[in-house]
Amino acid sequence: MKDDAVSPVIAAMLVLAVIVTLFAAWNAILVPSLKQESEIVHIREVESGILRFASDIDTAASLKTNLHLTERIPLGGGDIPFNSLRSGGMIRIQRSISPYMSMNLTNNTLGTSEEEPVSNHSVYMSRILYHPAGNFWQDQGYSWQYGYTNVTKGEIQTPLEYSAMENVSYPLTESILSVETLPSYEDNTKCSLITIKSVNITPSGGQNKVSGNGIGTLILTSSVSPMMTFTKITGFNITLSGDSGFRNATNSSVSRMLANNIAACSNIRLQYPGQYRIGLVFDAIPNMTVRREITEIILAAT
Repeated sequence: MKDDAVSPVIAAMLVLAVIVTLFAAWNAILVPSLKQESEIVHIREVESGILRFASDIDTAASLKTNLHLTERIPLGGGDIPFNSLRSGGMIRIQRSISPYMSMNLTNNTLGTSEEEPVSNHSVYMSRILYHPAGNFWQDQGYSWQYGYTNVTKGEIQTPLEYSAMENVSYPLTESILSVETLPSYEDNTKCSLITIKSVNITPSGGQNKVSGNGIGTLILTSSVSPMMTFTKITGFNITLSGDSGFRNATNSSVSRMLANNIAACSNIRLQYPGQYRIGLVFDAIPNMTVRREITEIILAAT
């Protein structure tokens, strides 16, 4: 009888031991593995969202028109059935310290040795950063700047879509500035009107950071400023600064664009007054009218 009473107890203890072992294995092996897999999916969604938003910026810079675009980015992930604990993340948008391009218009219709400044304006670039927090896989982040995306881990970063930094092509440089010419009515070998369109990419004043483990939204708002007109202009000067790779690519693309667009204008000369400086010189006759338009691309994170 005593043996009959002990047997169910032993069986129950064995069942409990099996349950405890399975639960320990679930928490020690299966849960971390499943959460890593879920985190990998989350990081891929972040990557896709950043790349889509980068494409949105390229589109806005190319079209130079009024636009409103959004991309949803999962800030955290790693949740699985029976374990809803999620990692977190933060998206931050920063403006470049210095402008990537400064432009000025000058007047020297009197033929003196000095050019008189007529108008100056500078345009900036921004950086978008995603930082993970408490990631169940690895602390892999992303940053977008100057038209390309980096994968980041701590202080280490490498281009996402290029094999090395020296292979980054900076396609955004083809869209950030355009100069169009119009022939003079009196002499179609000369030009009397130039339209300059530039792009300024800056963070929103009040919505440039979002953090948590839910969904963040990147917002792009593009607007075109009213056209400004300047008359009797004899010089247009560009100074490039900022990131060296982007600056070199901009120098090449802008020089090529200007050379092509003024080829039919005998009264306009392309010159290079200094390193990373590009200039157009206009003859005093016919009088040169310059129209200037700036596309403001505002980036926000909410």
